[in-house]
Amino acid sequence: MFLKIKRLLSICGGYLKQLLGRMCSMPTLFTFLTLLQVLMGSLMILHLRMEMPLLLWLGGYIAGTAILMTLPAILPKRWWRITWTSLIVLLSAVLFIYEYYLLTEHGTLLTQTVLLQYYTPWADEVCRSLLPWSMPMHTLLEAIGLLCGISLVTWLTNKGWGLLFMILLLLISGIPHATQLSPIVAGGISNEEAYTLAHEYNMMSRYVATTLGVFTNQKRYDEMGQNLWKNTPTNVRLMPQRQPHNVVVIIGESLRRLDMHCYGYPLENTPRLDSLVQAGSLVLYDDVVCPQPNTLTSLRRVLTIRGEDEQAPWDATTTLPITFSSAGYKTYWCSNQEMAGDWIEEVSLIASTADSSYYTDGSTSSALHWKAGRVKHDELILPHLIVYRQTSSPNGSLLVVAHLMGSHASFADRYPNDRFSRFTAKDVKQIEPRLSSGEAQNSAEYMNSILYNDSIVSEIIKYYSQSSSIVIYFSDHAISRYDNPKAPTQAAHGVCESALQIPFMVYMSDQFAAENPDVLLAVQRARYKPFMTDLFTSSLMGLMGIESNYTIPRLQLWSLSYDATRPRCIKGFGSEVTFSPKHPDQL
Repeated sequence: MFLKIKRLLSICGGYLKQLLGRMCSMPTLFTFLTLLQVLMGSLMILHLRMEMPLLLWLGGYIAGTAILMTLPAILPKRWWRITWTSLIVLLSAVLFIYEYYLLTEHGTLLTQTVLLQYYTPWADEVCRSLLPWSMPMHTLLEAIGLLCGISLVTWLTNKGWGLLFMILLLLISGIPHATQLSPIVAGGISNEEAYTLAHEYNMMSRYVATTLGVFTNQKRYDEMGQNLWKNTPTNVRLMPQRQPHNVVVIIGESLRRLDMHCYGYPLENTPRLDSLVQAGSLVLYDDVVCPQPNTLTSLRRVLTIRGEDEQAPWDATTTLPITFSSAGYKTYWCSNQEMAGDWIEEVSLIASTADSSYYTDGSTSSALHWKAGRVKHDELILPHLIVYRQTSSPNGSLLVVAHLMGSHASFADRYPNDRFSRFTAKDVKQIEPRLSSGEAQNSAEYMNSILYNDSIVSEIIKYYSQSSSIVIYFSDHAISRYDNPKAPTQAAHGVCESALQIPFMVYMSDQFAAENPDVLLAVQRARYKPFMTDLFTSSLMGLMGIESNYTIPRLQLWSLSYDATRPRCIKGFGSEVTFSPKHPDQL
């Protein structure tokens, strides 16, 4: 028995020795993949303004490369190894050319959003341009030229002439970014975060993860979509019938009610909304909270109907667009947020239930890892707004959902710096002296994003003021800004009172108010009611007189039967917050 074990160990040892020898005999593959990785990292820094240290990112590439080199080395026959190695090089080259196009022309990498365009029938022109056959000839030639350069350096390296050049290239690429590996920066990155980011920046890992992500998640998304359509409202009726009009829902991002001048914050960051309030055209609600502290978990509840069962899955009912479509409205979704990715996919699924949609960009949630990329401000959606006269709905009415990027981090990227950099760290410090210089600067940028948001929301209101329209604005969630007891040094998502209190306001054009006095009365009557936006779809349905099998008056804000004592309890991040009514005398 001992001899058999010894012989087995000897065989295994001999095989491993041969395997190691074959791996060491493939420097060409290693050199090629390393150079390709360094080049891609440099391109990401150039086009995406990536702030992740290149050396940390480069370290994450080693594991994937080791696997790629081990696979051909396992094969016993030389021609098998040559074939497999050639396939790896060919695949890497083709994917590099494609990503070079995506980076230089669209400011993105190969993501789930990009792959989805291959079989998404409703993809628009912006997204179709992500496909490889849209690549300009000059871009193709540039990418091929870079590959030829890499191949030349690889050949020179194996001849002994290019080793110095390769070391120099690594130093040039790495040293400027190695300085970011200071104790302060490195200490702010957890092992889990570093692994996640390195995994995403690693070419081969990214390709595999992206492909698997599409095929793994798409089945689940398809099932959720089928559920939403299966639950289309029945017994739909309009009570009363209304003249043709626009119902416009503007969804902001990460905006705290507590930091808006129209709600009492000292800095005048909402001048145009202030004017509308003073003119009596805009009704502010000051006791509204979101159901969850981030976009995905919040909006999938906000934009679907809530029923009696509070624990039911979010896709157990139906969506805001489907509800209004069933009542004869045309529905349109216009967004400056990303189309796909783990942080937004279910919101995009809800958006796809609208009759038509427009996205300013085909980006993905992953792009937020890249700090800025190619910044697209919310004003890009303004030319794509439409009114009911541009549709042919049965009753002539239109539902528009405008999804803004709002005040999402990084705050300085959310507004045109040349026109909206009004507030400074000094301005904020005068109001909040407790903040550090860095916190005050970040807060000033947040205030400027609110100023820009004021401009965008006001422009949308101005556009719809010329026709019969009701415009409702609210934020998906807020943030804590250095006031979360559990994270006092962060401006981020959180489950604390300040991170859940959101703005909520309603505007009606003169024509709409004159034609719908019942809506005007209901909106003014409910302004002090306590409300959580998970009831928004149900409430808007009731406000516009849409009745169906989902109608539950006590869950509709603007109904006389609204239950203002409904608990508002939000859980998440290991915390729980319960809100009491701000105006108990109004219950």
